[in-house]
Amino acid sequence: MSRLIIVVGDQGCGKSRIARALANEFGLPVVDDWNGRSPLPVAAVVTTNVLDVEPWLGVLMVRVS
Repeated sequence: MSRLIIVVGDQGCGKSRIARALANEFGLPVVDDWNGRSPLPVAAVVTTNVLDVEPWLGVLMVRVS
């Protein structure tokens, strides 16, 4: 099954820590600091501070604050 989780938040808020925990739980790789323009993998935990991620991605989005 494909699983893509995007963790969004400001710099220094703990996105990478949460991403590593999620990746460990679901057995997924981590893509740290995605720029919002490059293609996304089919299955991964992605961190970004890009807040205008397209709503049609069909992914679970976790806002970290």
